[in-house]
Amino acid sequence: MQIFKHSSLRQDVKASLQRLAKEEFGNIPIVANTEWSLPNWSLITFSDNEVSAFVNIVERTVHIDKKAYDAAGINNLIVNKKYRGRGLGKLIMLEAQQFILETLSCQIGILLCADNLVSFYKKLNWHLVDGHVSYKQQNTTLRWEARTMLFDPNSIVESFDHLHLNGPPW
Repeated sequence: MQIFKHSSLRQDVKASLQRLAKEEFGNIPIVANTEWSLPNWSLITFSDNEVSAFVNIVERTVHIDKKAYDAAGINNLIVNKKYRGRGLGKLIMLEAQQFILETLSCQIGILLCADNLVSFYKKLNWHLVDGHVSYKQQNTTLRWEARTMLFDPNSIVESFDHLHLNGPPW
């Protein structure tokens, strides 16, 4: 596994990540109709000279009930269809969690999650939250209507009423 500043990725690697993301999520209306944050980091595994799995991470200060937290947003955990069933998703998420805590020194991880993936992330110590989540789109603030999960191994945030992403979602 390799860790890259997303801005320094080679264009062909960025194109591969974008292609895999479009194949995985491109047919989902909320994905197609939402302006997304650009990632700061990419954790990538390569097999046979191609991307076999990746996860992008967005660093941001968010506000939870008006208190600031350093957060890392998980963006596009994707395992290339050719390499599924080998544990790469779990491997890359465990590495991402360590990177979030130890390298980035973020207090929490945040994941905007599809219903069918909740059980996968729960096994990796992410938990669902019920509070209101808002984000920016152009000149307005919108409410995130899908699932939200937190990675909070130090139990900093027990529960909340409002989480503001302070920018576009990831």
